[in-house]
Amino acid sequence: MGGRNGPYLLPLPDDLSEGNNQLSPSSPSSAASVTDLRFHHLHGANAVITNGGRTALRQNCRSEFNDAIVISNRALRDGELFEIVIQKMVDRWSGSIEAGVTAIRPEDLEFPNTMTDIDYDTWMLSGTAIMQDGNTMRNNYGCDLDSLTTGSRIGMMRTAKGDLHYFINGVDQGVACSGLPPAKVPGVAHRFHSSCGKNVAFQDDGCRAVRVAGYCHGIVFSMKELKADEVFEVKIEELDEKWSGSFRVGLTTLLPSEVPYAATGLPASLPELHSKATWLVAGSEVRRNGQLQKQNYGCSLERLGVISIVSSTVLEESDGTKPPSVASETYSEEEEEEEPTPCENEAPPPPAAAMEFLENHGKNILLSNGNLTATRVASYNQGIVVIAQPLPQGQLFQVQMDFLNPQWTSSLCLGVIGTSPERLNFPATACSLKRSAWLLQRDSVFHNSLKICENYGPNLDTCPEGTVLGLLVDSNSSLHLYVNGMDQGAAAQDIPTPCYVLVDLYGQCEQADPQGGGYHEPENSSPGRGAEPQRVLLSPTLRYAGLEAFATKVPFRDPKSQRPHGAQVAFQVCVRPGSYKPGPPSAGAPEPPDPRFSPAELEWVTKEKGATVLYGLLVRVE
Repeated sequence: MGGRNGPYLLPLPDDLSEGNNQLSPSSPSSAASVTDLRFHHLHGANAVITNGGRTALRQNCRSEFNDAIVISNRALRDGELFEIVIQKMVDRWSGSIEAGVTAIRPEDLEFPNTMTDIDYDTWMLSGTAIMQDGNTMRNNYGCDLDSLTTGSRIGMMRTAKGDLHYFINGVDQGVACSGLPPAKVPGVAHRFHSSCGKNVAFQDDGCRAVRVAGYCHGIVFSMKELKADEVFEVKIEELDEKWSGSFRVGLTTLLPSEVPYAATGLPASLPELHSKATWLVAGSEVRRNGQLQKQNYGCSLERLGVISIVSSTVLEESDGTKPPSVASETYSEEEEEEEPTPCENEAPPPPAAAMEFLENHGKNILLSNGNLTATRVASYNQGIVVIAQPLPQGQLFQVQMDFLNPQWTSSLCLGVIGTSPERLNFPATACSLKRSAWLLQRDSVFHNSLKICENYGPNLDTCPEGTVLGLLVDSNSSLHLYVNGMDQGAAAQDIPTPCYVLVDLYGQCEQADPQGGGYHEPENSSPGRGAEPQRVLLSPTLRYAGLEAFATKVPFRDPKSQRPHGAQVAFQVCVRPGSYKPGPPSAGAPEPPDPRFSPAELEWVTKEKGATVLYGLLVRVE
């Protein structure tokens, strides 16, 4: 939230007794129990959080009117109301409080001056205007925040269908906007079960598992079964780089209490657990009872590092199978006693082909067609993909926008990064990359999430299905955008070498394919290799340029009078002096078309790139 006239914000319930911590007697969440919603400790430069996170104020409120965005300490659950009360106002400024929701984590948000400056993953109400990503979606919403006074209560709720509602003094103002991303299912405190692999030791009352010897026999189970739509998360706290392989996680119908009575006990690694139905993710593969079910699933677990968070969720089973428990391990494929120890200096896999997408990608991406097609299969973000091989200077990369979903706003974003993407943990959107990243979004150019250029080329949000977008770094280390083969000019300079092509299948764009079979030189960009420069034919007189040979008449009928007409079009251009060669007409004319010009100078021909500039479109109707 951000405001100008409302510097003091208080999330209800602040003044309620400990025995009745309800948001509001008339609110939809009045039946809820104690709320833990507070203001986050991260906020705008002029905001101050007090009262244990329950009160927010704007310091120096009579000399400062912005830089006071505050945000809740956790994500809002479906059907949960977050409500604040305005305690004090000043009459020095115009405008007033703005309120909304964002999918951006507080740790990833660089707090701008006002909420309207947040240009992604944010929905808000300013006055009576509903805005998304800084753009107005609709006006004259049911309430006006500028008209609120001291004591007014403002509430926000996201429904299970993804609708955003505002409540003023407990009264629902109706749907403000739809299509909000799904809320995260809140985490539940879990512990590990005492049945485990022989190399496992537990700490912190069963909340932490440590493998104390070897490289396998590290299977652990959750204490309780995983309920439908419940999330189980673990955090990787330490890695031992002398081993190859890494973490595996999955679900099993084997009860941990049955393990001590099993004839063979627990196997050395999770893929060998076949006594009961078991699903697991190993690397980027999904397996059931050891059999491969799916490849290229999400981010490869072998690329996770310290502090990586891994989650499992179970959905309702139609066959009534009991919800399985979570099993996880730090693993090796082989039995410790029978097979050689994994080699520390294991040879790296061979590099992927130049136009393949890397298997490290956003979690909502599905790669297919031999990693040549990328599809976002859920939500509207988490759709970043990277080409496996770096982009050489002078070589063109092209990608086609295959499918657009009109349900969402905004669209594809693309650019280059100067760091190796092999172990990169991708954010929800490319514009959150803050290190060695040059990106083209809408009609702007961004460097490390900061806008460095506006009104560059066409707006990518308006490109239709089938549009082919290209990237090229020239010999001067400048980044160029190509649209359907046309160079849009230099977008950014000082691009490092090597750099990697990055594409974010965001919003409307849900599928893309690289084009051309590999990096290649753009057409007519290599003199001396047989590429003939394109000839541009001009004329100083419209009487010659308007001949039927050059400007074909297009017949049409006036819809009102039904009279037949014919239309001709021509371009008016400015030509650089000395860049063209005059000559006689190549099209036959019964007589000299324009006595003001010599017949030997009716046609001008130029082959110089950039010698002409479009000035106007001329239309003649007869």
